[in-house]
Amino acid sequence: MRPWRCLFSLVFLLALLLLPEHAWALQSHGPPEGFYVHQMAHVLYAVSLLYLARDVRRSALSGQGWRHLRTFCFLMTSWNIVALVGHFAERSLDASALATINGYLSLHLVAPIDWLDMLFYLAKLDHLISVPAIFFLLLVLRAFHQQLDARNDSEPLA
Repeated sequence: MRPWRCLFSLVFLLALLLLPEHAWALQSHGPPEGFYVHQMAHVLYAVSLLYLARDVRRSALSGQGWRHLRTFCFLMTSWNIVALVGHFAERSLDASALATINGYLSLHLVAPIDWLDMLFYLAKLDHLISVPAIFFLLLVLRAFHQQLDARNDSEPLA
């Protein structure tokens, strides 16, 4: 590449970074299509994780990393189902069932609490599924990295 082309490319990239305009990277949709797209994304993610878990199980892949990958897939599928149900429960709640006392981050259920309120509350505990899933993903990556290191150490240098 000629020096002037390199300089022009560098100036152009710097101009893009330093003089931004509206990127429109986030497109928010109001009800109901935003909700429908979000729910479809949960379903698609869950189905793809189940397909991956099935594919890993059917293949000849063995080892601790692959078992952890299947566990990750099942936990994240469970999280998707809980989140899907939680979103439906949140939409079905009466507006008077929730109160924000200390601002945006403190949401409280207002008595009397019925089964839909309880379902919403339990669905809000979805991090109890997603955090262990991410931990299993960490174990997957660590096992694959150790497997790769062991393979590289056993190969003779040419």
